[in-house]
Amino acid sequence: MMNKGNLYTKQILAASFIDLLKYNPLSKITIQRIVDNCEFTRQTFYLHFKDKYDLINWIYKQKNYIITFSYLDKISWKDILCKLLEYHKSNKKFYRAIMEYSGQNSVREYLRMYTYDTYCVIINKQINNVLLPDEFMFSLRLYSCGSAQMTLDWILNDMKESPQYIATRLYNSMNTEIKNYFP
Repeated sequence: MMNKGNLYTKQILAASFIDLLKYNPLSKITIQRIVDNCEFTRQTFYLHFKDKYDLINWIYKQKNYIITFSYLDKISWKDILCKLLEYHKSNKKFYRAIMEYSGQNSVREYLRMYTYDTYCVIINKQINNVLLPDEFMFSLRLYSCGSAQMTLDWILNDMKESPQYIATRLYNSMNTEIKNYFP
């Protein structure tokens, strides 16, 4: 478990990065600029993150985790998807900027992994880590990759459709067996 000091340091580094991204393209943001902006050292940065993409992935995970798990068991899964997409849209410039990069350690790749892992965590909480059939896990991985890609496409195409529309489409494309875990 992360101590409060580590979390606080990560949050300051994340805020520095987000601040820089408001006025600079992702390619121009360096570790040095991130730490200079918050008056930390490079050593402090590297104690917490491997590189700026590790920081970006951490930011993505933190924001999405908070939304997902604060509403879990309170509202429908489709409504949770809608809240996530509404958050993305309200932070459009940030999400578009981080999704445009497609190289090594990109958030695009992380998005696929994070989506699958999140679905697995939610299902495992319901079944107490009972081993699921390979066919189910294949379907879950396929759905996770597809929904991650559709979310990415939506972000990169300037989020033209409403979050409600995309959330409904994502939810309706989930097969019945998976949907049983996401009412």
